[in-house]
Amino acid sequence: MQKMKKNLVILATTVLLCTSNVFANRDIKITLDGNEIKTDVAPFIKEERTLVPIKFISEALNYDVKWNEAKRTVAIKSSDKNMLLTIDNKNINVDGQNKVTDVAPAIYNDRTYVPVRFISENFGIDVDWNDETSTVILKNNKSPLSSLSLSEKEYVNAIENYKRINNDKINELKSYFFENADKFSVAEKEQKYDEISKVIDENIRNIANMEAPAKFKNSHKFLIEAVSNGKLMIQDFKTALIDGDSTDATKVIDLFTRYSIKMNETEKALQSEIKGINYTPDKDIEIYNEKSKETGNAKNLLEDETIKNLLNRV
Repeated sequence: MQKMKKNLVILATTVLLCTSNVFANRDIKITLDGNEIKTDVAPFIKEERTLVPIKFISEALNYDVKWNEAKRTVAIKSSDKNMLLTIDNKNINVDGQNKVTDVAPAIYNDRTYVPVRFISENFGIDVDWNDETSTVILKNNKSPLSSLSLSEKEYVNAIENYKRINNDKINELKSYFFENADKFSVAEKEQKYDEISKVIDENIRNIANMEAPAKFKNSHKFLIEAVSNGKLMIQDFKTALIDGDSTDATKVIDLFTRYSIKMNETEKALQSEIKGINYTPDKDIEIYNEKSKETGNAKNLLEDETIKNLLNRV
């Protein structure tokens, strides 16, 4: 009996030590350019390295992130760098070259976590660690965001998040009604439409209620125009694609065209304002804006070669 108790104590101690090594029980904070970034789930320490939820990489650092469930991979892309990570694998592909990280990406409580130091340093972000406050300190010397005030950074982060939600939900709606339309019944489509349209409506209200800093008045105006077209498009989706109304179907195509191009213009204007330079629409967008004033006919717009070229780019 005494020997059994001793073995149980040893086993319990081993488990605790392993657990503390894998998921250290510390409240980890992250700051980016001096501002604390809150994550929806807490970062943790594994093998003396901090892992953060993948959502942090897309929302705080504004990188494009794609998760492949079948391959268990995470693709991260910036304007000048591509990275491919595989869950539980320390080998990471960076711009076609293999690099080895100290700790592998992991899935914990059904969430994907990645090593923040490895990713940050490979994307040109300085990383430091304050052990007293358990804080990961990130400084993006290359990012124009570093010159913005706190309220301006908060605005940009919020806008990027709202834009992402809107685009994701519209793409989800398109998937149900176009790419995978044959897989779902009319009732399933109606249910999905109701779910998605509520999220989009709330998202649009949040955007409309935001007070844009003076620096971003121009891009915010474009964003309001874009989401207004998006809202009208969603309203016509149901009658167009469930009830089969051809007139509304034409309107949906027109509104989606306007939404896509105006979102593209919003992004260009926002990036110009972040850099502190005047936004000048490129030639194709100027032509589109002029033609959209001349006609409300979606067919005419979509047959224009310049508009086709612009849509191919956005």
